[in-house]
Amino acid sequence: MTVWNRDILLTQGLTLGGLKCLVIRDNLYTDAHQYTMDLRTKLYGDNGDSCTHAITVVLVNPVCLILIGRKGVQGGTLNMKALQTARYIKDNLHH
Repeated sequence: MTVWNRDILLTQGLTLGGLKCLVIRDNLYTDAHQYTMDLRTKLYGDNGDSCTHAITVVLVNPVCLILIGRKGVQGGTLNMKALQTARYIKDNLHH
């Protein structure tokens, strides 16, 4: 996730905790200063889990926060929760 060549992540995805993931939105190193990346787990054949999960990664120096949504939770909702949690960490960790 910390590589500067973002094209590889966007085209090939990444593996996080043994799960292959697709990159939905990459704002880790953009001018927006959100420091977030939205992912979705890939769906694998007949493994019994027929759903994918939204994942949001947010960087709050020195913390890398990873939120994994439950079944049915949309990425935008998870992203908002991640940003709220990151704001809380930033406000309380850096005092």
